[in-house]
Amino acid sequence: MLLSRRALCTRVLKRCRRDQQKTCVSSCSAACALRDAAPDLVCCQWPSVAATSASPASEEFNIPVVYHSQRSREQQHEMLSAWKDAMQRSDAIQRAQQQQKKECSLPMDMECGCKTKREEEEKEALALAEAQAKKQQQQQQLLEQERLRKEAEMMAATTPALQVEVINSAAQSKQLPQQMQMSFHRRHLPLDCIAFSSPEGRKLFVEALNSSQNHMQIYFPLAEQFITQAEPAYCGLSTLAMCLNALQIDPGRLWKGAWRWFSEELFDCCTSLSVAKEKGISLSEFICLARCNGVMTSDVRANEDFTLDQFREIVKKSCATNNQIVVLNYSRKVLGQTGDGHFSPIGGYHEERDMVLLLDVARFKYPPHWVKLSLVHAAMQRIDESSGKPRGLVVLKEGAHATGPTLVKNMVLSADPSMPVRPAPKVCCSTEKALESARHIVNNP
Repeated sequence: MLLSRRALCTRVLKRCRRDQQKTCVSSCSAACALRDAAPDLVCCQWPSVAATSASPASEEFNIPVVYHSQRSREQQHEMLSAWKDAMQRSDAIQRAQQQQKKECSLPMDMECGCKTKREEEEKEALALAEAQAKKQQQQQQLLEQERLRKEAEMMAATTPALQVEVINSAAQSKQLPQQMQMSFHRRHLPLDCIAFSSPEGRKLFVEALNSSQNHMQIYFPLAEQFITQAEPAYCGLSTLAMCLNALQIDPGRLWKGAWRWFSEELFDCCTSLSVAKEKGISLSEFICLARCNGVMTSDVRANEDFTLDQFREIVKKSCATNNQIVVLNYSRKVLGQTGDGHFSPIGGYHEERDMVLLLDVARFKYPPHWVKLSLVHAAMQRIDESSGKPRGLVVLKEGAHATGPTLVKNMVLSADPSMPVRPAPKVCCSTEKALESARHIVNNP
C-alpha cells in the first residue's frame, strides 16, 4: 500500500524516537561517565544536542535526529534512504497515472481496471448492434419495395398495366389490403403527347375537323365503339374488337343472349386466350385473328424501306374514309410512356401539325392523345423481341367476300344472285368452340 509523504514521514520519526529511547535507557549513564573517553557518543541530556546533532539528511527533510552511537547513525541513514526511495517510487506511480489520464480522453480501459469504461463500451456495442439490425431491416424493406416496383415495371413492359401513382406510404399501407399496397391509378402523358380532352387537344380536333381535307372521317365510327381493354394484356384483342364493330362486321357468333357482337373472349383462334391474357399477342397473331373474323387486311412492317412519307400517305387515305382503319403496333418507350409493345387505332390526322390521334384502349392508363407522326413512325421501327421483327401497321377494311368464319354473312351474300360469291376459304384456325357456335347460328337463324 502506498503512503502519503506526511504519513511516511511520521512513521519514520516514530521509529527513530523508539530506537533512541532504547539506546538512552541502556547506555545513557555509561555514556555520560565516558564523555571524555568516547567523544563520538552523544547523549540526549547534553545541552548541545540541538546544535551538534544535525546531519545532511536531517537538514534535507527537516527531521530532528539525535545520535547515540555510530550504529544508530547508520540506521538513521538507512531508514532515510529507504524512505526517500519509497517516495520516489510513489511519485513515479503518480506521474504514470496522471499521464495515463491525459492520454485517454475516455475512462481507462479494462487493463486499467475501469468498470465505468467497460459498462459504457458494452452499452455502445449494444446500441451499435441495434442500429445495425434496424438498418438491415430498413434495407430489406427497401429491397422488397424495389423488387415489387421492378415486377410492376416488367409487367408494364409486356402489358399496358394500370399504373400512375404507387401507394407506398407506410401509414396507408397498414390501412389498405395487401393487393392495394402496390397499385396504380392512371399515368401522366409525356410532353410529346397531347391529351385529347385538353384545351390544346380540343383545338387540334376542331382544326382537323374543319380543314378542307377533313382527315377526321374515321374518328366517328371508332368513337362509337371506343372501349377499354378488359385485361392488362388485351390491347390487341380490344383494339380488334373495337375496329370490327366500327366496320359493322357480323361476327357470326353469339356474344351474350341472342346478340352477335365482337368481344375479346370471342377471339379464341390463332392463339390461346390464356396465353393472350398473360403475354398479349404479336402483330402476326393480330393479322391472323383479323382475317379469321371476316376483315380484309394489308400489313406493313416498319423496316428501313418503309419511309415516313409512305406512312403519311397510308394515314391520310385511311382517315379520309370511314371504312378503313389503321391499327398501329408500336413501342411505348419511344413515345416516353411506360411499357413497350402496344396496339392502338388511328382516330384522325392533323395535316398542318403532322400529328395523329391515337385512341388508346388502355384508357385506365393513358387517355386518347395526339402525337407526332414521325415519332410514331420511329416507335413502329422498334424490334419486337417475341418475333425478332420490326413492328408495323395493319389496315383493316371490310370486304365483299368474307375471308373467315363469318358464316351468316356468307349465307346472306350467297342468297343474292346478283352478287357473285367466291367459295369461302377453309377456316384458317378456328377452334372447335368457334365452329360449334357457328353451327348453332346456322341451325337457328
